[in-house]
Amino acid sequence: MAACRLHVSLQCVSSQGPHASLSAARQPTTAGQWASTPLSSWSTSLQSAPRRESSDAPSNLRRQRRFARLSAAAASSDESSSPDNDSPAPTDNEADELTAEFLRFVSETQQQWPLADRNPTALLPPTAVVRAQMDALMRNDWPEADSGVQTAFNFAMPHRVDEILPGSARPPVKEARAWDASERYLSVEGFKKLLREPMYAALLHCEAWEFASPMAFHGKNDSKALQAVKVRAAPTALAPTSPAAAAAAESAGEASKDGSGGAADADLFGRTREYTYTFCLQKVLEGAFKGCWMVVGLRVGDYANV
Repeated sequence: MAACRLHVSLQCVSSQGPHASLSAARQPTTAGQWASTPLSSWSTSLQSAPRRESSDAPSNLRRQRRFARLSAAAASSDESSSPDNDSPAPTDNEADELTAEFLRFVSETQQQWPLADRNPTALLPPTAVVRAQMDALMRNDWPEADSGVQTAFNFAMPHRVDEILPGSARPPVKEARAWDASERYLSVEGFKKLLREPMYAALLHCEAWEFASPMAFHGKNDSKALQAVKVRAAPTALAPTSPAAAAAAESAGEASKDGSGGAADADLFGRTREYTYTFCLQKVLEGAFKGCWMVVGLRVGDYANV
Protein backbone atom coordinates (compact mmCIF):
# COMPACT_ATOMS: atom_id res chain seq x y z
CA MET A 1 0.00 0.00 0.00
CA ALA A 2 2.75 2.43 0.91
CA ALA A 3 4.55 1.65 -2.34
CA CYS A 4 1.37 2.52 -4.21
CA ARG A 5 1.12 5.82 -2.35
CA LEU A 6 4.68 6.64 -3.33
CA HIS A 7 3.99 5.69 -6.94
CA VAL A 8 1.05 8.14 -7.06
CA SER A 9 3.11 10.89 -5.38
CA LEU A 10 5.93 10.44 -7.87
CA GLN A 11 3.47 10.65 -10.75
CA CYS A 12 2.02 13.91 -9.46
CA VAL A 13 5.14 15.91 -8.70
CA SER A 14 7.20 14.85 -11.70
CA SER A 15 4.75 16.59 -14.01
CA GLN A 16 4.37 19.82 -12.15
CA GLY A 17 5.80 23.32 -12.14
CA PRO A 18 9.05 24.85 -13.36
CA HIS A 19 11.03 22.23 -11.39
CA ALA A 20 9.70 19.30 -13.37
CA SER A 21 11.86 17.43 -15.83
CA LEU A 22 12.23 18.41 -19.49
CA SER A 23 11.45 14.89 -20.65
CA ALA A 24 8.04 15.03 -18.97
CA ALA A 25 7.37 18.42 -20.53
CA ARG A 26 7.93 17.26 -24.08
CA GLN A 27 5.93 14.02 -23.95
CA PRO A 28 2.20 14.29 -24.67
CA THR A 29 0.55 11.84 -22.33
CA THR A 30 -2.84 10.72 -21.17
CA ALA A 31 -4.03 10.01 -17.68
CA GLY A 32 -3.88 6.27 -18.33
CA GLN A 33 -0.24 6.38 -19.34
CA TRP A 34 0.80 7.94 -16.04
CA ALA A 35 -0.52 4.98 -14.10
CA SER A 36 1.52 2.48 -16.16
CA THR A 37 4.83 4.34 -15.97
CA PRO A 38 7.54 2.34 -14.13
CA LEU A 39 8.52 3.77 -10.78
CA SER A 40 12.19 3.85 -11.74
CA SER A 41 11.50 6.29 -14.59
CA TRP A 42 10.01 8.77 -12.14
CA SER A 43 13.09 8.66 -9.93
CA THR A 44 15.22 9.35 -13.01
CA SER A 45 13.03 12.34 -13.87
CA LEU A 46 13.33 13.69 -10.35
CA GLN A 47 17.10 13.31 -10.42
CA SER A 48 17.31 15.38 -13.62
CA ALA A 49 14.90 18.07 -12.41
CA PRO A 50 16.49 21.44 -11.61
CA ARG A 51 16.58 22.22 -7.91
CA ARG A 52 17.18 25.31 -5.86
CA GLU A 53 20.86 26.00 -5.35
CA SER A 54 22.20 26.10 -1.83
CA SER A 55 25.50 27.21 -0.36
CA ASP A 56 25.20 24.47 2.24
CA ALA A 57 27.46 21.77 0.77
CA PRO A 58 26.69 19.10 3.40
CA SER A 59 22.98 19.62 2.76
CA ASN A 60 23.49 19.14 -0.98
CA LEU A 61 25.50 15.99 -0.33
CA ARG A 62 22.75 14.56 1.84
CA ARG A 63 20.22 15.37 -0.86
CA GLN A 64 22.30 13.56 -3.48
CA ARG A 65 22.51 10.50 -1.25
CA ARG A 66 18.75 10.56 -0.78
CA PHE A 67 18.28 10.67 -4.56
CA ALA A 68 20.56 7.66 -4.91
CA ARG A 69 18.53 5.73 -2.36
CA LEU A 70 15.28 6.79 -4.04
CA SER A 71 16.51 5.59 -7.44
CA ALA A 72 17.79 2.27 -6.11
CA ALA A 73 14.61 1.56 -4.16
CA ALA A 74 12.42 2.51 -7.13
CA ALA A 75 14.38 0.21 -9.44
CA SER A 76 14.07 -2.56 -6.90
CA SER A 77 10.32 -2.01 -6.67
CA ASP A 78 9.88 -2.23 -10.45
CA GLU A 79 11.99 -5.40 -10.68
CA SER A 80 10.13 -7.08 -7.84
CA SER A 81 6.80 -6.39 -9.55
CA SER A 82 7.89 -8.31 -12.66
CA PRO A 83 6.29 -11.78 -12.97
CA ASP A 84 9.69 -13.25 -13.88
CA ASN A 85 11.34 -11.98 -10.71
CA ASP A 86 11.22 -14.07 -7.55
CA SER A 87 12.77 -11.37 -5.32
CA PRO A 88 10.59 -10.32 -2.38
CA ALA A 89 8.79 -6.99 -2.63
CA PRO A 90 9.83 -4.16 -0.26
CA THR A 91 8.24 -4.36 3.16
CA ASP A 92 5.72 -1.80 4.33
CA ASN A 93 8.33 -0.24 6.64
CA GLU A 94 10.82 0.17 3.79
CA ALA A 95 8.14 1.69 1.55
CA ASP A 96 7.04 4.04 4.33
CA GLU A 97 10.62 5.24 4.80
CA LEU A 98 10.92 5.83 1.06
CA THR A 99 7.63 7.75 1.03
CA ALA A 100 8.84 9.95 3.90
CA GLU A 101 12.11 10.56 2.03
CA PHE A 102 10.19 11.59 -1.06
CA LEU A 103 7.93 13.98 0.84
CA ARG A 104 11.00 15.64 2.38
CA PHE A 105 12.30 16.16 -1.16
CA VAL A 106 8.98 17.76 -2.16
CA SER A 107 9.17 20.13 0.81
CA GLU A 108 12.82 21.10 0.33
CA THR A 109 12.50 21.81 -3.39
CA GLN A 110 9.14 23.58 -3.02
CA GLN A 111 7.35 21.38 -5.54
CA GLN A 112 3.69 22.02 -6.24
CA TRP A 113 0.99 19.45 -6.72
CA PRO A 114 -0.52 19.22 -10.22
CA LEU A 115 -3.79 20.81 -11.29
CA ALA A 116 -3.69 23.27 -8.38
CA ASP A 117 -5.20 26.72 -8.94
CA ARG A 118 -6.15 26.19 -12.58
CA ASN A 119 -9.37 28.21 -12.29
CA PRO A 120 -9.86 31.81 -11.16
CA THR A 121 -11.02 32.52 -7.63
CA ALA A 122 -11.00 35.66 -5.52
CA LEU A 123 -8.52 33.93 -3.19
CA LEU A 124 -5.71 33.89 -5.77
CA PRO A 125 -3.35 36.89 -5.79
CA PRO A 126 -2.14 38.06 -9.21
CA THR A 127 1.27 36.40 -8.78
CA ALA A 128 -0.44 33.03 -8.25
CA VAL A 129 -2.56 33.65 -11.35
CA VAL A 130 0.58 34.10 -13.46
CA ARG A 131 2.27 31.08 -11.88
CA ALA A 132 -0.72 28.82 -12.50
CA GLN A 133 -0.77 29.68 -16.19
CA MET A 134 2.97 29.40 -16.76
CA ASP A 135 3.18 26.05 -14.97
CA ALA A 136 0.24 24.76 -17.01
CA LEU A 137 1.65 25.99 -20.33
CA MET A 138 5.01 24.40 -19.59
CA ARG A 139 3.15 21.07 -19.28
CA ASN A 140 0.59 21.92 -21.92
CA ASP A 141 -0.49 18.39 -22.74
CA TRP A 142 -0.90 17.10 -19.18
CA PRO A 143 -3.22 15.60 -18.15
CA GLU A 144 -4.91 16.08 -21.54
CA ALA A 145 -3.96 17.73 -24.80
CA ASP A 146 -3.90 21.53 -24.54
CA SER A 147 -4.74 21.55 -20.83
CA GLY A 148 -2.30 24.46 -20.49
CA VAL A 149 -4.09 26.48 -23.16
CA GLN A 150 -7.38 25.72 -21.43
CA THR A 151 -5.93 27.11 -18.19
CA ALA A 152 -4.83 30.28 -19.99
CA PHE A 153 -8.33 30.63 -21.44
CA ASN A 154 -9.84 30.15 -17.97
CA PHE A 155 -7.86 33.13 -16.64
CA ALA A 156 -8.45 35.39 -19.64
CA MET A 157 -10.96 38.19 -19.08
CA PRO A 158 -14.42 36.90 -20.14
CA HIS A 159 -16.49 38.85 -22.63
CA ARG A 160 -18.86 41.25 -20.80
CA VAL A 161 -17.58 39.96 -17.49
CA ASP A 162 -19.55 42.55 -15.48
CA GLU A 163 -22.82 41.17 -16.90
CA ILE A 164 -22.21 37.61 -15.71
CA LEU A 165 -24.47 37.37 -12.68
CA PRO A 166 -23.22 35.67 -9.53
CA GLY A 167 -24.75 32.35 -8.58
CA SER A 168 -24.04 28.98 -7.04
CA ALA A 169 -22.09 28.00 -10.18
CA ARG A 170 -20.54 30.22 -12.84
CA PRO A 171 -21.85 29.73 -16.35
CA PRO A 172 -19.28 28.41 -18.84
CA VAL A 173 -17.26 31.15 -20.55
CA LYS A 174 -17.68 31.04 -24.31
CA GLU A 175 -15.35 33.89 -25.26
CA ALA A 176 -12.41 35.53 -23.49
CA ARG A 177 -10.11 38.40 -24.30
CA ALA A 178 -7.21 37.60 -26.61
CA TRP A 179 -3.68 38.16 -25.33
CA ASP A 180 -2.56 40.31 -28.25
CA ALA A 181 -3.29 44.02 -28.64
CA SER A 182 -6.31 43.50 -30.90
CA GLU A 183 -8.86 43.81 -28.05
CA ARG A 184 -10.87 40.95 -29.54
CA TYR A 185 -12.54 38.03 -27.80
CA LEU A 186 -11.84 34.41 -28.74
CA SER A 187 -13.32 31.01 -28.11
CA VAL A 188 -11.09 28.34 -26.58
CA GLU A 189 -10.39 27.05 -30.10
CA GLY A 190 -9.31 30.55 -31.09
CA PHE A 191 -7.01 30.64 -28.05
CA LYS A 192 -5.36 27.41 -29.18
CA LYS A 193 -4.58 28.96 -32.55
CA LEU A 194 -3.37 32.21 -30.97
CA LEU A 195 -0.90 30.50 -28.64
CA ARG A 196 0.63 28.68 -31.59
CA GLU A 197 1.41 31.92 -33.37
CA PRO A 198 5.18 32.64 -33.41
CA MET A 199 4.72 35.42 -30.86
CA TYR A 200 3.50 33.01 -28.15
CA ALA A 201 4.65 29.56 -29.33
CA ALA A 202 7.69 29.64 -27.01
CA LEU A 203 5.34 29.38 -24.01
CA LEU A 204 4.09 25.91 -24.95
CA HIS A 205 6.32 23.18 -23.50
CA CYS A 206 8.97 25.75 -22.54
CA GLU A 207 12.01 24.36 -20.73
CA ALA A 208 11.92 26.80 -17.80
CA TRP A 209 10.43 30.09 -16.70
CA GLU A 210 10.89 32.59 -13.88
CA PHE A 211 9.53 35.90 -12.65
CA ALA A 212 11.50 38.80 -14.10
CA SER A 213 10.01 41.61 -12.02
CA PRO A 214 8.04 42.36 -8.89
CA MET A 215 4.32 42.73 -9.38
CA ALA A 216 3.71 46.35 -10.44
CA PHE A 217 0.28 47.66 -9.44
CA HIS A 218 -1.39 50.68 -11.02
CA GLY A 219 -4.80 52.11 -11.81
CA LYS A 220 -7.60 53.11 -9.46
CA ASN A 221 -7.32 51.28 -6.14
CA ASP A 222 -4.45 49.25 -7.62
CA SER A 223 -6.95 47.25 -9.65
CA LYS A 224 -4.46 46.65 -12.49
CA ALA A 225 -1.09 44.93 -12.41
CA LEU A 226 1.92 44.04 -14.57
CA GLN A 227 4.14 40.99 -14.12
CA ALA A 228 7.16 40.24 -16.33
CA VAL A 229 8.40 36.68 -16.84
CA LYS A 230 11.42 35.18 -18.59
CA VAL A 231 10.94 32.01 -20.58
CA ARG A 232 13.65 29.68 -21.84
CA ALA A 233 12.55 27.60 -24.79
CA ALA A 234 13.64 26.22 -28.12
CA PRO A 235 13.52 28.84 -30.90
CA THR A 236 10.03 28.85 -32.39
CA ALA A 237 9.95 26.99 -35.68
CA LEU A 238 6.40 27.85 -36.68
CA ALA A 239 6.07 29.73 -39.96
CA PRO A 240 4.70 33.26 -39.51
CA THR A 241 1.14 33.62 -40.73
CA SER A 242 1.46 37.32 -41.55
CA PRO A 243 4.11 40.07 -41.74
CA ALA A 244 2.87 41.43 -38.41
CA ALA A 245 3.23 38.01 -36.76
CA ALA A 246 6.72 37.64 -38.21
CA ALA A 247 7.76 41.01 -36.78
CA ALA A 248 6.30 40.12 -33.39
CA ALA A 249 8.14 36.79 -33.33
CA GLU A 250 11.41 38.48 -34.25
CA SER A 251 10.88 41.04 -31.50
CA ALA A 252 10.24 38.28 -28.95
CA GLY A 253 13.51 36.58 -29.77
CA GLU A 254 15.89 39.52 -30.26
CA ALA A 255 17.80 41.19 -27.45
CA SER A 256 17.03 44.89 -27.26
CA LYS A 257 19.70 47.38 -26.30
CA ASP A 258 17.58 49.01 -23.64
CA GLY A 259 16.59 45.67 -22.10
CA SER A 260 12.89 46.06 -22.81
CA GLY A 261 12.60 43.25 -25.33
CA GLY A 262 13.20 39.51 -25.24
CA ALA A 263 16.75 38.25 -24.88
CA ALA A 264 18.04 35.99 -27.62
CA ASP A 265 21.08 34.57 -25.88
CA ALA A 266 21.12 30.93 -26.92
CA ASP A 267 22.88 28.33 -24.84
CA LEU A 268 26.22 26.82 -25.81
CA PHE A 269 24.68 24.58 -28.46
CA GLY A 270 21.97 26.98 -29.61
CA ARG A 271 19.18 24.75 -28.36
CA THR A 272 17.25 27.33 -26.34
CA ARG A 273 16.64 31.06 -26.28
CA GLU A 274 15.31 33.43 -23.69
CA TYR A 275 12.05 35.29 -24.25
CA THR A 276 10.51 38.00 -22.09
CA TYR A 277 6.78 38.62 -21.71
CA THR A 278 4.65 40.87 -19.51
CA PHE A 279 1.28 39.74 -18.16
CA CYS A 280 -1.32 42.51 -17.97
CA LEU A 281 -3.88 41.73 -15.26
CA GLN A 282 -7.03 43.40 -14.06
CA LYS A 283 -9.20 42.77 -11.01
CA VAL A 284 -12.89 42.16 -11.68
CA LEU A 285 -15.06 44.41 -9.51
CA GLU A 286 -18.58 43.12 -10.22
CA GLY A 287 -20.45 39.99 -11.20
CA ALA A 288 -19.70 36.30 -10.85
CA PHE A 289 -15.93 36.86 -11.12
CA LYS A 290 -15.84 39.64 -8.53
CA GLY A 291 -12.46 39.81 -6.82
CA CYS A 292 -10.71 37.60 -9.40
CA TRP A 293 -7.53 38.71 -11.15
CA MET A 294 -7.89 38.07 -14.89
CA VAL A 295 -5.49 38.49 -17.81
CA VAL A 296 -6.29 41.19 -20.35
CA GLY A 297 -3.09 40.85 -22.40
CA LEU A 298 0.36 39.33 -22.73
CA ARG A 299 2.92 41.64 -24.28
CA VAL A 300 6.34 40.83 -25.70
CA GLY A 301 9.08 42.48 -23.63
CA ASP A 302 9.39 43.77 -20.07
CA TYR A 303 6.96 46.57 -19.24
CA ALA A 304 6.86 45.99 -15.48
CA ASN A 305 10.36 47.33 -14.77
CA VAL A 306 9.98 50.65 -16.60
